Amino acid sequence: MPLNVNEFIPFAAVGGAAVTALSTIAGVRLANQAAERQLKLRLQHQDDKEQKEALRNRLEELYQLVDVWAGKFVAHHITYRQVMDRQITYNEALDITLNSPSFESARMFTLAELYFPDSHELLEKIKIVRDELSEIQDEYKEQYRKIGPGAEGEVYSDLITKKLDEFNRVVDLYKSTLASYARKV
Repeated sequence: MPLNVNEFIPFAAVGGAAVTALSTIAGVRLANQAAERQLKLRLQHQDDKEQKEALRNRLEELYQLVDVWAGKFVAHHITYRQVMDRQITYNEALDITLNSPSFESARMFTLAELYFPDSHELLEKIKIVRDELSEIQDEYKEQYRKIGPGAEGEVYSDLITKKLDEFNRVVDLYKSTLASYARKV
């Protein structure tokens, strides 16, 4: 027996309500997905921003540490170059060294090695020149220990001067690469 129009209306109303409910659920789901995507993008952007800021802070700290360390390092070797030039005695140089404030370079090298791998080659060059300067000073110390104040200081003084110039050039180049990197961050 066929349904008449009055009997069909409740089925149509229920069907319309079901379609409306499904459409509403689908719309809510799409809106929630869009909101979730937007939230993820905002959080990712915030994380990226915070990471860049942290990296920039470490870079600024490293730049300052390198500058202070290089200055103290050069001053240390200039003190012993004065001994080589017979301007002061070895004991006076030792007193100056002992009374100078110390500098802990571990933080500087840690920052440099962990966060700025693009500059590792220059950092290694700085370490090589640093070690060469220390070797020159150690050789002179041995001469001084054997001969005393009459040791051939002029030769060592010239070597120290040349190596200090090289050290300063490499440090300046390293700081320049750090500054360039900072502009990119």
